[in-house]
Amino acid sequence: MGEEKVLFQQGDVLVTNARVQISGKTFAVANIVSVRTRAIPSPISYRGPCYLLFGGFLMLGTVLSNPADALTLVLGLVTGAAAFAMGVWWFWSIARSEPQRPTRKPWYALVIGSPSGEQEEMRSPDRELTARIAEAISSAIVARGR
Repeated sequence: MGEEKVLFQQGDVLVTNARVQISGKTFAVANIVSVRTRAIPSPISYRGPCYLLFGGFLMLGTVLSNPADALTLVLGLVTGAAAFAMGVWWFWSIARSEPQRPTRKPWYALVIGSPSGEQEEMRSPDRELTARIAEAISSAIVARGR
């Protein structure tokens, strides 16, 4: 076999005509049968609304179970109810807008196929980077077949 030629190198990714290194894992190009990229929709997080709902519920429960005086009771009820209502509104607004997802940018995965199946090897928000890596691996597969 001839000398190893670097087809792509950036960060922790190295593609040569004989091997592919991604995040410390090395693959022989001879064992790679396909490569592709795919878009992965970004998940919408319900963590913030859940914190507000839980905090409002906790505040309401604490104030109602141990009222010190009238002012504390009123302030605790108003603050707890406001936090709970904001959590409900936030949760509802996310759930209502989830099918459209107009502003969420997807991530891109690099999927390498071998005789034992396909495996996702890398995720990145950079579409061009994953496309360049996939193109370099495709070039290495083609060069191997010559």
